[in-house]
Amino acid sequence: MEKLLAVTVIAPDRAGLVRDLSAIVTDADGNIQESRMIALGSEFAVLMLIAGNWAAIGKISEIGRSCATRRSHHHRQGQYTAHGS
Repeated sequence: MEKLLAVTVIAPDRAGLVRDLSAIVTDADGNIQESRMIALGSEFAVLMLIAGNWAAIGKISEIGRSCATRRSHHHRQGQYTAHGS
């Protein structure tokens, strides 16, 4: 059964960020159904609707939480939020 996950990422803008986010989703066997992206000064914001089975959604959620935890220990924080259905 396909589940949906809405993910928001706000992080310092850098080359390869979209590629890296896409790789996280596809490597976990998820599918990006829709996305919106915007550069805000030196920051970059992404809103993605991701589809996948429970295992894929779980992997993506865990990776996101792990990245947010690691980033919180740095001066310039990134933010990650996820809401599933």
